[in-house]
Amino acid sequence: MGMNELDRRKFLRTSVLGGASAILASASFASSSFAAHRRELEDKPVIKRRLGKTGIELPIVSFGVMRADSPALVHAAIKEGIMLFDTAHGYQGGKNEEMLGEVLKEYPRDSFVLATKVPPEL
Repeated sequence: MGMNELDRRKFLRTSVLGGASAILASASFASSSFAAHRRELEDKPVIKRRLGKTGIELPIVSFGVMRADSPALVHAAIKEGIMLFDTAHGYQGGKNEEMLGEVLKEYPRDSFVLATKVPPEL
């Protein structure tokens, strides 16, 4: 085997180190201050529309979290100015809402909007 080729042990070590780095990077991103986050968002215009007569203004772009099981994706969406998250209890057997709750508890409640769905009672 040549020097540039990875054997199983080197491959696993590289994979574990890469995964650990991703987790640490995600944790350090999550611990950044909300004030710095707000300043970043002020530079990014987000088009919003009023929701009927409710007075609620929502962005025209939302993040459908149906298949997103990575907190890093949600953090990245927030960093880019996305504040509307569409989920449902049925997504990933409820795990989707749990993951979203864990991520969003780090942000002030008035900084995001959740849309969810429930099945009608028969």
